[in-house]
Amino acid sequence: MKNVKKSALILGLALVLVSPAAFGQAVTGNIFGTVSSSDGGAIPGVTVTVTGVESATQITNESGQFRFLGLDPGDYNLRATLDGFSPVDYPNIRVSIGRNATINFQMSPAVEETITVTSE
Repeated sequence: MKNVKKSALILGLALVLVSPAAFGQAVTGNIFGTVSSSDGGAIPGVTVTVTGVESATQITNESGQFRFLGLDPGDYNLRATLDGFSPVDYPNIRVSIGRNATINFQMSPAVEETITVTSE
């Protein structure tokens, strides 16, 4: 009887220790990235939007970094926008279970032309 109790105790302890690992298995993926200018400098304050299976928006931090955590597996598109810069699209990003996709954007200043017409 003493051995049965000891075995039950060991089995119970093993289940308690193993259970968190079994339940901690990832069922989502992540997208990380950085937005920089054409000269390589980080751009903070960029609005980065992910669309696809889910939709979400992030603003880049002072290092130009963004992250979308816990995305359901599937195909996504990213778009980066900021006044004064041309928008950048990054289509067909595959998010897989337990994986990180890293996407780095390079943004160029928007070209603005002003045409003045005068007559004499």
